[in-house]
Amino acid sequence: MKISESKGKIVITCLSNDEYQIVSAWGLTIWDRARKAIIGPVSEDLLARLNRICTLPLDIAAMLSELRRRRQLIDSLRAEPEPKPLTDFPVKATLYEHQIRGANLALVSLGLIDGIEDA
Repeated sequence: MKISESKGKIVITCLSNDEYQIVSAWGLTIWDRARKAIIGPVSEDLLARLNRICTLPLDIAAMLSELRRRRQLIDSLRAEPEPKPLTDFPVKATLYEHQIRGANLALVSLGLIDGIEDA
């Protein structure tokens, strides 16, 4: 099984019949006839499942660890009782707590800011 990343998609080629059955049963991927490969989105769920059945290449494993780190950061930001802005937001009004929390979560989940250490 060969795994690579292309334009935000995971491309899985050279699968055995058993591996194809397992991966297609997850419902997270589709078969691309032109490439003769299974294509799926880069997601923590798909990468974690692939990691259980094979060894991921180093660049793909780095993506998985980054996705896990980002999820943990989002969970910690969501649980903060009094969130502090991660950056100066370009608004004139004073933001409420839920607005600060939402803006912080958006910045982190879109990858525009790495987290608390950047603030």
